[in-house]
Amino acid sequence: MAFKFQFKHIESALLGLLGLSLLTSKAGINIFSIALLLLFIIKLVVKAQYREELKTDSLGKLCLAVYIIGVLSTVIYPGTLEDTIYFARKGVFLLLIPILIKLNTNKINRMISVGSVMVGLVIAVANSYLKLAAIGIANWDGQRIDSFWDVGRWGEALTYCVVFIIPLIFNGKNGVKQKIAYALITLMAISAILLSGSRAAIGSVIVISLLTVLIFQKKYLIHLLLIISLGMLSLSFIYPKQVHAISSRITSITDTNELSNMSRISMWNHGLKFAHQKLNNQFIAFMFGSGPLNFPKDYSLYLESSGQDALATGHSQLHYSVTDSHNAFIDTFTKYGMVFFIGLMSLFIVWLKVIYQSPNTYSTSSLNVILAFLFIGMVYTNQTDIQTIIAVFLMAVGTPKHSET
Repeated sequence: MAFKFQFKHIESALLGLLGLSLLTSKAGINIFSIALLLLFIIKLVVKAQYREELKTDSLGKLCLAVYIIGVLSTVIYPGTLEDTIYFARKGVFLLLIPILIKLNTNKINRMISVGSVMVGLVIAVANSYLKLAAIGIANWDGQRIDSFWDVGRWGEALTYCVVFIIPLIFNGKNGVKQKIAYALITLMAISAILLSGSRAAIGSVIVISLLTVLIFQKKYLIHLLLIISLGMLSLSFIYPKQVHAISSRITSITDTNELSNMSRISMWNHGLKFAHQKLNNQFIAFMFGSGPLNFPKDYSLYLESSGQDALATGHSQLHYSVTDSHNAFIDTFTKYGMVFFIGLMSLFIVWLKVIYQSPNTYSTSSLNVILAFLFIGMVYTNQTDIQTIIAVFLMAVGTPKHSET
């Protein structure tokens, strides 16, 4: 009984602190993630019932299997201790998934999860507003504004929060005050996304929000489009320079002649060619990857040996990177190999199925986050990073069949 009391309250506290840290503190994410993992291990040791429950957790077993595959892949190739330690540390999000899902079967913990993220989101957005104030809104002309994270991670984290919240605004189980609070927080987060200039975030929010409204709340579509149009029109009269900077950033998303877009297309092309070269000449690296830290060396050697290094960097000037492919799918495949790639994709497919088959208050929200994670992954390298933990934290909220305890 004493263990039950201690575990229950400590877990809830750690869950809330982790949720609060997601958008505000890297140290907090690391500390509270490890603390939850250590507490999970202790429970496995001291509670037989907990061990029995986990035997039937298929998704949890799959997470563990994918984590082990990731570790073994780096051991097999390139076989360096540095690469293995790197994945063992960065891949911890896989071990957190079943823990977070288990904790969110409790109603109070779900409230703590969502509430702590909302508080952290408001604090982080307020911090970005302070940075805007330092520039002066009259002087702002498209400068990318971050918060506690750099602009790339900040925009991505905001995306997950926005697509998570939007279904809650229309959820009939939420009261009017709750819906208004969610709507205000969403507007704050969207404004922060626009200030961040993150095009992947902007594109993801537009696509997933429209799909959510079209599929689940079609009757509100015209009203929303009208409100957005009137809002943008009004702002364009008050802040014409600022609105032009934002609209230019948005329209550049589909501009294939824009320098960073050309860079991405070039990196994707070379990343796929690199994978094909491994298939033909180094099958073990194709199956198990070049390793997260060894990749830049392997990739640079490939570019040099194939005579494409000058073409790659010259084509896109300073926007070209040899440390990643700016695509999570290509990057995962080339760094960790086909075996891990298949395992990770299988995990997300199974996870989508589990959420879809266990509808609850947050199901649509969590489905949105998974879709956003995969969508952003097409243009960013977002796997095994801080933003991955932010995404899986929100995905876990809508996964379980909720109990009322």
